[in-house]
Amino acid sequence: MQRLVMFSITMLLLAAPILTIAQGFAVKAGANLSSWSGDDVESADVRMGYQLGLHYRVRTSEKLSIVPGIQFTQRGVQDSDKETYDWYEGTEISSEYQLKVRANYLDFPLALEYQVDPSLYLIARPMVSALLKNNYTEVYRECLDGACTGAKDEDEIDTFRSADFSLGVGVGYLISEHIGFSVGYQWGLMTLDEEKDAEAFNRTVDFSLEYRF
Repeated sequence: MQRLVMFSITMLLLAAPILTIAQGFAVKAGANLSSWSGDDVESADVRMGYQLGLHYRVRTSEKLSIVPGIQFTQRGVQDSDKETYDWYEGTEISSEYQLKVRANYLDFPLALEYQVDPSLYLIARPMVSALLKNNYTEVYRECLDGACTGAKDEDEIDTFRSADFSLGVGVGYLISEHIGFSVGYQWGLMTLDEEKDAEAFNRTVDFSLEYRF
């Protein structure tokens, strides 16, 4: 974690010499759809979360801007399964399983924006992320002719990496001088499991509304 913080500070310091031509701050808020992918991910449904962040836009030329920032992002995954079958003389048995993994990150993006025209811009975005909290909820329920029993388990996951690194692309559009929106896709490049026993990577689609000061 200390190395991650030092790396993030270093990136901001490297950008300091060009802050004199900065365009200004911007606030971003939005929703994202996250999941996992990898050879060891058999079934993973998309989980919806939200993100909120502060960014600082530095215009280096007429077309190009550098945009460092910091943001809170919810990621994770969910999975569910349900089976129903007849047991004996019309007696029905059903079983249901649900899993939700909630992973909260503090992201440090360093985006490059290329202005195609006064409204449309393209985004390339490397990003370092620090894991703040990671837990899961597991629910199992079985019903026999309408009478149900079940169990629920909640706990933290302590085998995940404390940091992630990802690359992203996106596109944005300015509605006015101060208001715009963007959509992007982020590829996690580091396996989530710190012990590398399972290969799984973060995948995130984000939708953001931006206000530029």
